Amino acid sequence: MLRQISLIGLLGGALPSAAAAEPADSAPTAATAPTAPTAPPSAPTELELDRQHAQPIKRPARVPLLLAESAAVLIPPMIYYWSNTSLQREDWELRWDWESWITKLTSLRALALDTGYWDANAIRHPIAGALAFQVARANGYGAATSTVIDLLSAASWEYVVEFKERVSVNDLVTNSLAGILLGEPLFQLGQMADRRDASWARSALGWVVSPVHRLHAAAGYSSWRAPVSAWSRFDFSAGGRLVDQGARPYSEATLELDLELVRERRYGAEGQGAVWLRSGAWSHVQAEVRLAADGASRVWLRSATHYAGRYWRALAPGGDVEDAPGEGGAGVVGADQFLGVAGGMDYESRRVGDEWDHALVFNVAGPRLALGSWRGGRRWFWEVGAYADVAMVRAHVFGPVSPFAPVPQNSVLQVRGYYYATGASLMSRLRLVAPPWYADVDARAHALWSIDGFDRVELDGADGDPHDVTDQRVAVRAALGVGPWWSDVRFELALDTSLRRGAWDGLERETAEIDAGVNVVVGF
Repeated sequence: MLRQISLIGLLGGALPSAAAAEPADSAPTAATAPTAPTAPPSAPTELELDRQHAQPIKRPARVPLLLAESAAVLIPPMIYYWSNTSLQREDWELRWDWESWITKLTSLRALALDTGYWDANAIRHPIAGALAFQVARANGYGAATSTVIDLLSAASWEYVVEFKERVSVNDLVTNSLAGILLGEPLFQLGQMADRRDASWARSALGWVVSPVHRLHAAAGYSSWRAPVSAWSRFDFSAGGRLVDQGARPYSEATLELDLELVRERRYGAEGQGAVWLRSGAWSHVQAEVRLAADGASRVWLRSATHYAGRYWRALAPGGDVEDAPGEGGAGVVGADQFLGVAGGMDYESRRVGDEWDHALVFNVAGPRLALGSWRGGRRWFWEVGAYADVAMVRAHVFGPVSPFAPVPQNSVLQVRGYYYATGASLMSRLRLVAPPWYADVDARAHALWSIDGFDRVELDGADGDPHDVTDQRVAVRAALGVGPWWSDVRFELALDTSLRRGAWDGLERETAEIDAGVNVVVGF
């Protein structure tokens, strides 16, 4: 299976312009006329702003380098796969012969939802998909073309490397969706590291989330023009929580990143009008790790991006002349809004009592509306979205011990305790900034239904092949912080609540938790 983490970025620079003026005390001659006073520089026009956007450099596509880097993504896991055949034999159902290839290429009987381990299907495959996508992006291809390249890379693994196995539909879907929904926002965020004014922290982060393109830039092979100014908010926080899951409360340490970027020069800038935002221009990534006394207790990653959208603004001069740290919007008052088609990814592994609850939800597509109000350094921002989902989720209804025999391997739920699902999600977020005060409330709800009838050995709902399993997840995060105008540091009170519910064949199970604590947040 695939094991790798790395992601991509972009290079920056701009050409200054200069104008020469005749000395004020020079007398006019017959050959020269008096020089008119130089007009003050005007603000960039809408067309000039549009031309300043980061775009691929116009040069032939670097196909040889793309192929070499794509192979570099596949070769290490391929070596691992064929060096550990004892772990793979349970999935071998085909051979390298004409009959197997005819079946694999022409028959739906070769397609299945596999019974792989959670770590392989929900962690390594998304990472591999994001990396393959970003290899294409680093070589100058757009998001749509990179998604196709990502899918072809996943298909080459399924059809060639794993030629003895049936084609895992879940792997093809996971790799392709992780590319656009995780790889794209990380690619956009990583480009900030290439700016000349990037802080050391942003530069270091760029190597973590965008190493392929950063390597390209360091070698002088950048396929992208210099990035323009963008509104961004990069926060790192550390703190502690007191957790109550219905038994004895316990404490956790938390580390979190909250990275948001709008790559549009008009965002929060004086002026009015509307503009189409390029795909991926609005990116948001959050990640958290929690540690309890006996080890890791939570790993959480959430990303958001958009496919297409329209941004409107009506912002006039006024208000405070200084930015709120990390927020921007100095000297403008008014309102703006965004409406578009967006997507995202939400991953969580959470220890709940004696078990681990797992969920990987891809928000494939759906409408997203964002409204904002600017009052100088003070502002509020509200967004709401609804999405169609595909997911992998541990069946909460069965608890820590599955009631099904683990062999023979019929379905992933029977063998591994999780299942493949379709679903729907709702989200809403409100952010208030009124220095020295900050507030943020985020609420999300997922409803998931099992995908039935495509198991590795389909038994049509008989023993060992449970159908009609459902899960619901609701999570609310709230924070209230205070920090001075001149500092990028603030202190927060944080509250997290979550509800998990599962059902199957008349059985129901529900658990809840509430966490409260403090954070120190540092903007960078």
